[in-house]
Amino acid sequence: MNKLHLFKPSFRQQRTLELSKVLLKQNRFQTTWKTKVAKLAKSKPRIYSPGGSHSLFSEEIGKSLATRIPMAIILLYCLNHEEYSPIPFAFDFMAGPSMLPTIFPAGDCYLRLKPWFLSVFHKNDTDVFKVGDIIVFKDFRGGYACKRICGMEGDIICIHGEYVDLYKNEPDLGIREVPNIERDAWKTNVVSENGKSTMIIPKGNIWVEGDNPLHSIDSRHYGPISKQKILGKVSYRIWPRRRMHVKDDFCFMNRNRPVPLSEDEMFGKKYNVYKIPFTK
Repeated sequence: MNKLHLFKPSFRQQRTLELSKVLLKQNRFQTTWKTKVAKLAKSKPRIYSPGGSHSLFSEEIGKSLATRIPMAIILLYCLNHEEYSPIPFAFDFMAGPSMLPTIFPAGDCYLRLKPWFLSVFHKNDTDVFKVGDIIVFKDFRGGYACKRICGMEGDIICIHGEYVDLYKNEPDLGIREVPNIERDAWKTNVVSENGKSTMIIPKGNIWVEGDNPLHSIDSRHYGPISKQKILGKVSYRIWPRRRMHVKDDFCFMNRNRPVPLSEDEMFGKKYNVYKIPFTK
């Protein structure tokens, strides 16, 4: 019987065979990768920058952004809208001396809870806001104002304010004349007796005043406001966290109305309010 002799390659031949297999695999990979890149370039042409130096993003991404950006703008508008926003709170930056010494006129940041969120914790809508609460509402000009509730519907109030006795020496009882305000339009239900003018707050309305009456435009000028104009209750001061020069300073809003400041107490470095000398 003839013996079968198997071919046994030499070391050099075996090494050459292994290298050829490796090169063949690399060539196939490079060919496949180049083919995919070529197909991608044909199917998704690039959008180039105005300078033409480099590509920014594919046309497909550009079309996607063209639809997503307007939708994002609409979504942000709805989130920031007072009536349609699902966010139960808002951040307000206060300015003006009308709420001194409770709220400083230096642009402090406060947390405001919206009416629909507050109504979740109350069975009746009449219990959402109470006397002493500090609220933000739309005033007669359509702008935002921050005052304290001093009377609810059905309450009898003095139209000259709670602290009218402090301003007996003032010719206008502390109510500064403000132009372009119809002050007599709401005074049909005012009753004058013993030198004191009072009225009953109509249903669905509240009476608001600033903690600094001499420098506040409030219900003493434009009368009661509707509850529908309330935008929320100021409940917490976010910034500054602490006022070192103020005694018994708290971030939570106090429902007790403070005694108004005098002219000497208000002006100065403490509240950062200064009187500008009158010049002709």
